[in-house]
Formats: sequence, C-alpha cells, structure tokens
Amino acid sequence: MNLENFQELVKKLSRNKKKLIGGGAAIIGGISALMYLLSISNTVIISFAVFATSFLFLIYFSVDYTLFLEIKQAERSYPDFLEDLAEAKSSGMTMAQSIKYCSGGEYGSLMPYILKLNTNVSWGMPFRQAWLKFTENVKQSRVMLRFNTIVLEAMESGADTASILSSLATRAGTIRSIEDSRKGVMRQQVVMMYIIFVGFIGIIILLKKILLPTLYIQNLGAEGFSQIVENVSITTLDAPYFKRLFMLIILAQSVSTGILIGQILEDKLIGGIKHIAILLGIGFMAFLIFINPVDVAVNQFISNTQPFKGEVISMGGTINVDGIPASNSNIEIKISGMEPINILTGTDGRFYTDLQVPSDTGPHLITIIIRYKDLTKVVREYINVQ
Repeated sequence: MNLENFQELVKKLSRNKKKLIGGGAAIIGGISALMYLLSISNTVIISFAVFATSFLFLIYFSVDYTLFLEIKQAERSYPDFLEDLAEAKSSGMTMAQSIKYCSGGEYGSLMPYILKLNTNVSWGMPFRQAWLKFTENVKQSRVMLRFNTIVLEAMESGADTASILSSLATRAGTIRSIEDSRKGVMRQQVVMMYIIFVGFIGIIILLKKILLPTLYIQNLGAEGFSQIVENVSITTLDAPYFKRLFMLIILAQSVSTGILIGQILEDKLIGGIKHIAILLGIGFMAFLIFINPVDVAVNQFISNTQPFKGEVISMGGTINVDGIPASNSNIEIKISGMEPINILTGTDGRFYTDLQVPSDTGPHLITIIIRYKDLTKVVREYINVQ
C-alpha cells in the first residue's frame, strides 16, 4: 500500500469512527435483545455485551494503532536513509538530487514517505516546504521529528549538511540498537506478564470452584437470621453475581495488562492494543469454557441394584448447581414398563423415593430426568431384577 492510499484509508476510517461505534453498538444491542428473547441467562448476555463492546473499542483504536506500526517500521529504516543521504551529499549532489538518488533505494515502510518527498521536490516545490511536509507525515516518530528539524536548521544556517547527516545517521542507528536491546530485555518481562495473567485466570477459576459452594452456607445463615429478626431484608449473593464479577475482573486485568505491556515495549500506550486484544481473547475463552458454564452435580444411590421382582427399593441422592443445593428441582424417574414418578428436591437439594421393582426379570433401565430452572440433566442407572 503506497503512502497516499494508506493515508486516505486512515482518514476514511477516522471520519467514520463515530458511525463504526454507533453501528457496532446497534448490532450488539440487537444481538443482546435477541438472546434475551431466547431466554438465555442474564450472565451470558451481560458477558457477551461487555466483551463485544471491548472488542468494538479495540477496532476503534486500531486505526491509530495501524498508523503507529507503520511509523515504527519506517523509523527502523531511517538511519539507513540518513546515511545514504549523507553519502550522496558528500559526493557533491544537491539535497534535491540526493533525495532523488535515495528514492531508488529500499527503506521498507519509510519508502512511501521518501517517494512522496521526491515527488514534491521534483515538481518544483521549495525544498523547505517539501521537507516540512515530509516531517509532518512522520511526526508521530519523536526520533524522525527531532532529527528532521536538525537537518532543516543545518541547511538554513549554512552548516556542513553532509557531516551533520552522517552524525545523525550514526546517532539514529545507536538509538535503534539501544531500542532493540531494550525490547529484547523487556520481552522476557512481557512473557512473565502473560504467564502471570494466565495464573490470574487460574486463580479466578479456582475461586469459582471454592467460593460458590460457600454461598449455600451464607444463604442458610441469612434465611435463619431473617426468621429470627422480623422486617429485616437480607441480601444474599448468588452464583450469577459472582460470575459477572469475575467477568469484569478479567476484563479490567486484560486491559490494564495490555496497556502496561504496550508502555514497556513501545513506550506508548497505543502499542498495547494488540496485547489487549490477545489478553481479552484469552480471558473471554477462559470465561466461556471454565467460569460461565453451570456445573450440575448429581450424586444418586439405589438401595439394591439386584432386587427380586416385585420388591420395593429406595432411591435418592443430592443435586448441586454451581456447588449450591438445587432446591425445588423437579425429578422425574422412569423405569421401563412402569409409570413415571415425579418428586421435588428439598431445600438441601436432596430427593428420596421408594420404587416398585418390575415383575419382569433381567436388566431394567432407570432414567432420572432433573429439571432445575432452565437446566435439564439426564442420569441413567441399571438394575438387574432376579
């Protein structure tokens, strides 16, 4: 992509930033409303809206980030350009001729800017004005902005431009080497920050496994207190509350860590956009896979798995959802050749019933269908009638 096309694309995207945010917000709102109509849990809807909005803002800032990457790549070729410009000037060429000579070289991402500079000079634009336009195009690079200013001042003061260009090329190369060395050291820190972030996600997952079962004890204590003290409202915390809290914590950690990495590696906050996107992706996938899913645990028992025909056996168990007893769950028990039995779990998530064994000998399937709110789980057991 040449410089003019790239700048035109950046300008176009910049002009449409508000439309991008507005259209993206409308799409996110529409999908969230559809999920609500489909009776999807509020935790999933809120999580989708938050993460989708975060990625929408990433797209919003990606225009600036793309320009930032373009300038950083151009900055790496800048010392070579100054060195070639100094050699051309030392050979007796004018600055206009030197720039024309350099326009035939290879300077990576800096090349479109040099070609634009050469075009302006070739069309008769005063060198000062053309050089100022060149400086304006690369002003996001502090090194190129500062060194271009020095070059212009040297030319206007009548100093030895070739010597100054050579000196600036050496200093720019030194800055590039120092920057590369610093990044090499800092990459080790970045790897450690990614490892710490993954460990942080692991701690969040562990907290979910440990914390949610304790909610049952808290809820029981609150209910008991409200029975003793009348007219007192006790607010209890449920599993969806903590899942939303974990989601927001992951979001905050992803953004803050990404910004910090960008500042460490590139010395600019905008440099963290890529890392924010990566960390948000990791956090979102971890949330969907390990934190958001509802854990339904069923521990059932049968008093006798090899009963005689016509015998009455006992069946029961406990049901926990996210570590919390699933009270008032509908339990449907089906045995081949028998009428289904429907019972409800107690406040402690337990269920118990007596079953009449079929009169036919041989293996019989017992199907336990558990319905709790919008969840359904099926458990199967076998008995061998003697």
